[in-house]
Amino acid sequence: MRVGKAPRRGRFGEVSLLSRLLLGAWLAGSLLWTGLWLDYLYEYCDFNGTFACVVGGFLETVFYSLPEVLMRMLGPPALVLVLGLAVAWALKMHANREAEPPERLSAE
Repeated sequence: MRVGKAPRRGRFGEVSLLSRLLLGAWLAGSLLWTGLWLDYLYEYCDFNGTFACVVGGFLETVFYSLPEVLMRMLGPPALVLVLGLAVAWALKMHANREAEPPERLSAE
């Protein structure tokens, strides 16, 4: 007698509507954040090995290196994604724990 595998849960087609909406909101926010940084770099910065950006009304110049720019552009969206996945995992584990039947104590 062969024992079949249980159907795997959590495939893309079985993702809840809330999960899809949250992922879409993250994607839209990430694209907006990255687009704003690209616009800022295009409008206010010169690249000569470092990004020299003119900010404020006092013609103050701020210098960014390439790793700093990448960290400022891609860091917050990546951090929000990791935190969101951690919260989703914790909620799923909590829901699975609540769904398990409690163990019965035998009076032996």
